[in-house]
Amino acid sequence: MKDDTFKIMLVSRNLPPLTGGMEQLVFNLWKGLRTRFSITVIGPKGCSDCLSDTESLEAPLKPTPLFVFAAFILGLFSSVKKGKPDCYLGGSGLVAPVVVTLSWLFSARSVVLIHGLDIVANNSVYQTLFLPFIRKCDLLIANSDNTRKLAIQAGVAPERITVINPGVQIPHVSIPSDAAKRTLNLTGKALLLSVGRLVPRKGISEFIDRCMPDLVGHIPDIHLAIVGEEPLQALNKNRYSEKNKIGQIVKQRGLKAHVSLYGKVSDEELDDLYSAADVFIFPLIDTPGDVEGFGMVALEAAAHNVPTVAFNVGGVSDAISQESGILVTPLDYDQFSSRIQELLAGIKKHDCLKFARQSTWESYHAKSIDAINTLINKQDRKPS
Repeated sequence: MKDDTFKIMLVSRNLPPLTGGMEQLVFNLWKGLRTRFSITVIGPKGCSDCLSDTESLEAPLKPTPLFVFAAFILGLFSSVKKGKPDCYLGGSGLVAPVVVTLSWLFSARSVVLIHGLDIVANNSVYQTLFLPFIRKCDLLIANSDNTRKLAIQAGVAPERITVINPGVQIPHVSIPSDAAKRTLNLTGKALLLSVGRLVPRKGISEFIDRCMPDLVGHIPDIHLAIVGEEPLQALNKNRYSEKNKIGQIVKQRGLKAHVSLYGKVSDEELDDLYSAADVFIFPLIDTPGDVEGFGMVALEAAAHNVPTVAFNVGGVSDAISQESGILVTPLDYDQFSSRIQELLAGIKKHDCLKFARQSTWESYHAKSIDAINTLINKQDRKPS
């Protein structure tokens, strides 16, 4: 039942039309909250087109400091003109100063989602100015146990943090693998799939260099499909081209016939690629100033019944179970290659969908709403 008397202001730079795991998470949180509470959104320019039946205020996307300042001004004027919200909710640590300051000014609750990168970002200004506000939030919702640990290491009180893993949408229609491969002109191929931004922590260039020659030697028809682009708006935008590095390694190793860079694809094309894939790869690398907070793409692979092989780095262990994949000791490329071959040979069977069905967005919505309600009740019980 919707409670129109309880008002939430959601402030986030991570919303459509931007794309990525964080954007998908915040967008799905909005979808769940709007069914229970009255909600206003402050987001990047263009977000209003994606947020139906919701009052949306838009702030300039770039530069990032301007977005943060504009979001504060918009939130301030909206709270004065239309009445203060009961809760200010931030989509990431980037907007913690906005959320915490507004909640202090209007005697409201403050909640911020944390993803990992917004705790460890290798930026002295961010660490100095933003982390103190993250520590002051009434509630932090971490996307994984690893993100919770990082927050505690950064000085956040453990009792202020709750862990709620992101969810996934189970496809309504299952596309047979053979049919999807025909659509992609990959008939007869053993297909490996990688989906995500082309950043160093994903470890794709190292995987191609260290694993693909061995895999091609054992399985001549193997093919790696890489979906994703280099980040343009991310907090950790690269200063060099990971895409170029991948291209150079493919050329040096003579792997042009075995590796395809798809770049950005439509939702329909991505569904085809997931459906065609035999194994999803997640060869993550521990990177200073960056971290894989959760690993939503591994959960998306499970929703398409595709097992994942991943290095056990960051928060990925929350996104993969024994039913949905295999976690490998970091940087052990020989073991990584062997586990892929085992899955392709059918030596180990997985019930990926069973795990995915336990991790739906509906479950995420319910847990998030419970966490906010618990905070409300706790605050209401405080003596005046």
